[in-house]
Amino acid sequence: MNENESENQTVNPYAAPATAVITAKRDDTETAFIAYGKSVSAGNGATWMGEAWELFKKNPGIFIACFIIQIVIYAVLAFIPLLGSLLTALIGPIFAAGWIVMAHAARNDDSVEVGQLFAGLQNKAGELFTLGAINLGLGILFVIVLGVLGFAVFGTALLGLISAGGDTGKLSSLVSGGSLLMFLVFFLIVFIGSFLLYGALWFAPALVMQHNVAPLEAIKQSFLAFMKNWLAFVVLGLIFIGLCIASIFTLGFAMLVVFPLMFLSTYSSYRDVFTDGQ
Repeated sequence: MNENESENQTVNPYAAPATAVITAKRDDTETAFIAYGKSVSAGNGATWMGEAWELFKKNPGIFIACFIIQIVIYAVLAFIPLLGSLLTALIGPIFAAGWIVMAHAARNDDSVEVGQLFAGLQNKAGELFTLGAINLGLGILFVIVLGVLGFAVFGTALLGLISAGGDTGKLSSLVSGGSLLMFLVFFLIVFIGSFLLYGALWFAPALVMQHNVAPLEAIKQSFLAFMKNWLAFVVLGLIFIGLCIASIFTLGFAMLVVFPLMFLSTYSSYRDVFTDGQ
């Protein structure tokens, strides 16, 4: 057998091409980071929840299991007087970072595992605990401010009620006067302050985990990006509240899905605001 005959036998002209086929896979490493984030429309709040649902559908069992583990840990800490509340605030960013890692893996069709809930402890423990400490400090400061305002508002009202005694006429005048307005203003301050505190920490774990942003800078960028897009967050919040109300009809079991969706939306909102990825 000559050399040409040997080649004809080893190479089949009718065989399929031997070129390797490479499956396309999404990867966020090619997306550009947008410092301080960009402004998006209010309707994007609904888009964030929709994208969170798409991520959830890929690994529902894992996400529900992680939520249950997180709740159990928080419940155990709740039994520790004072220290439990402090630890809960400190580890909050750890869990938030874990959801970012799991959402990132799900979006890129990588394996999602329960252990990823604690990924922040392996890579960015110091930075994430710092975020928790800053958040705890801001929370304590907020409570002190509320305490001072509350004493001014409710203390004044209480003195007014005492001075009114059994005089229903004076009591009615007091309620219909400035005291009722002060009550409303106080509760408005509570709502707005809580909203802003959430904004300061919303994007921060993702910025630390995905882009190595320092904790203080991450909180600063998170807050400013949150303020740029507060309307979108109002939409997201209304959807979340609506889902919580609807979960009543499932005896609360739907919350096993609703809360993971909210956690996953931190990733979808971060990608939308801080990257140019699609």
